[in-house]
Amino acid sequence: MATAVALDGEEVERLVSWRGVADRLDCSERTVRNLVKRGEFMPPMSIGNMPRWRERDVNAWIAARATRLQKIEAAAAKSLAPRVRRG
Repeated sequence: MATAVALDGEEVERLVSWRGVADRLDCSERTVRNLVKRGEFMPPMSIGNMPRWRERDVNAWIAARATRLQKIEAAAAKSLAPRVRRG
């Protein structure tokens, strides 16, 4: 997916709407609004009266959550692994 679009020969960052964020997260717009309200997702910037996020910021948030989840899963797997007695 392209993260920038050309506008009059200049690259401009792609911006994402509530619906676009919800699609990326595979959830409803209401869920995104609740995440923002609880401080678990970054608030949008306003372009005129339209709330928008930079696509790269949304992608970075998703990547950070995925990395954190992988660490949690690895720790859980390690704690559930059978212990080997030595001695």
